[in-house]
Amino acid sequence: MSYHLNFLFMAEQFKPGDLVMLKISNQKMNIKGIATKPSSHGLVIIEDTFVCVWVDGVKEQKGVFHKDALQAVAPYYDSLHFANYE
Repeated sequence: MSYHLNFLFMAEQFKPGDLVMLKISNQKMNIKGIATKPSSHGLVIIEDTFVCVWVDGVKEQKGVFHKDALQAVAPYYDSLHFANYE
């Protein structure tokens, strides 16, 4: 099955670039886009399913996960990010 990126029909809970965590393993990943699959009518969106990417050592990995398997991760800001605002 082939998956492609489609940014036109993103579900409300995640958007490309969002940092998420896989609930069962705490693996942190970025949302790349919504998952689609080919059909005789063109690409069909796989409802509530996202393509995610992460780095495992030095190799980029990609997987497809249902929204219920993912949890949003709040961005981490250290003092360096705020140095110009003091």
